[in-house]
Amino acid sequence: MVSGDRINHVKKALLRPADVVIFNVEDGVSEDRKEFARWFLRKFLINTPLDGSKEVVLRINPINSKHFWKDITTLLPVVPHAIRLSKVKGPEDVSTLDSIITSFELSKGIERNFIKIQLSIETPEAVNKLLDILSSSERINAVYLGILDLFSELSLSHRLSQGDLGRFVREKFVFESRSKGVHPIAPAFQDYENLKGFEDEAEKEREIGFSGKMCISVSQVEVANRVFSPTKEEIEEAREIVEIYERALKEGKGGIPYKGKFIDQPIYKGALNLLRYAGISGDGFPK
Repeated sequence: MVSGDRINHVKKALLRPADVVIFNVEDGVSEDRKEFARWFLRKFLINTPLDGSKEVVLRINPINSKHFWKDITTLLPVVPHAIRLSKVKGPEDVSTLDSIITSFELSKGIERNFIKIQLSIETPEAVNKLLDILSSSERINAVYLGILDLFSELSLSHRLSQGDLGRFVREKFVFESRSKGVHPIAPAFQDYENLKGFEDEAEKEREIGFSGKMCISVSQVEVANRVFSPTKEEIEEAREIVEIYERALKEGKGGIPYKGKFIDQPIYKGALNLLRYAGISGDGFPK
């Protein structure tokens, strides 16, 4: 994620090895720099050819803020891959944004639902209504957990976000996101010079089921890519499982032994999911 008023950082962002580049005009940009950030990003992105190797996302201000309308009218003409809405309160925020994007796509002859919606979940209201929020638009493909903002809203120490309550919130977030077919993205790690701490947190979040992790510095990107990418061994095993199971189906078998395990439909689907996630088969992430 890159603040839209940081000219040198913006120009270098698309050269980084991240899957998704988020240009931010929300809380990473001061009040007196927001107008500049909007117009600089608009000019930069309209005049920068994209090779399709990265998703470009624009993180805008909350829908009930004085900046939302200027954000959306200035930046939608860039035709980003997604708009990320901050501080979502409930499904009505998302449905309103969906309607605006739909009108824009129709007016420009853009394929319906080309522009996705991504959400920052960082309020108690949003956590409590997450399933309803995720059901409010077909455009939603990723949600980001803002756990420090959430704990601040709850008047809790940020230290507790690393304890049992923090794990509970993360697990609930992942389960409900994935139950709606949406990628859950783990919170940013603010101590950006502490790469060991970042990696340890990312490892735990991958085990919980997150699809990826927010990065706020270039040095974090390489670590996140390594942690959240399947290993060569995992990919090779998944390929073998898919191959032998599909062969077994053609031979009229319902399952088949493989390295001491019985391969049936759930195991096969798990292997397919891993390959899709790795971008080897299917649409991969981000979709």
